[in-house]
Amino acid sequence: MDIAKKSFIYLTDSKNIFLDSSSTVFVFAVEILKNFERDKNFITNSPAIIAEAIKYPQVNLISTGGELKQDFNIFGGHWVNEFLEKINIDCAFVSCAGVSSSGWVTTNNKDLSIILMHILKKAKKVNLLADSTKFFKEGMLNIAHLSNFSRLVTDNELSMNILKLIRKISDIEVIN
Repeated sequence: MDIAKKSFIYLTDSKNIFLDSSSTVFVFAVEILKNFERDKNFITNSPAIIAEAIKYPQVNLISTGGELKQDFNIFGGHWVNEFLEKINIDCAFVSCAGVSSSGWVTTNNKDLSIILMHILKKAKKVNLLADSTKFFKEGMLNIAHLSNFSRLVTDNELSMNILKLIRKISDIEVIN
C-alpha cells in the first residue's frame, strides 16, 4: 500500500497507462480503480486487475488479450506481443521477481519477460514498483537494467546500504 500511495502521483499527465500482472501493481491498480479519472485508458495483461475492474463499470480498461498462463496469472503469448506493438503507452507500472546486485531487473517467466521488454520499448515512462525484499535477488531471466526505467518506487524498508548500491550502479530516480 505504501508503494501504491507513492506511485499515484505519476499518473497525472498520462492518458494510456499500462499495469502489469504483478501483485505489487495489483495493489496499486485497486487504488487507481477506486479513485479513477474518466479520461484515462488502463491497459493490462492481468486477469486479477480485469476481475477487479468489473466492480467499476465507469473505468476504461483494455485487456491485452492472449493466452491465460495460469501458473503466473498473466495473459501472454504471441497475441499480447502483437497487441503491444500497435498501442501507444504514456506510462507503465511494472514489477519484478528481483533486482540483482549489478542492477538487472529480473523475472522467472519467459512470457512476462518478453511483455516487459515490449513495455520498455513502447512506454514513454516506465515505473518499477518493487518492495525492499526484491533487492539483490535474481530471477531466472533478465528484463533490463535499472537505468532503463524512469523511476523506482519502493517501500520505507529499503536499507541505506542497498540505496547507496542502487545509486552506484544506476542514475534511476528512487522514491522510497
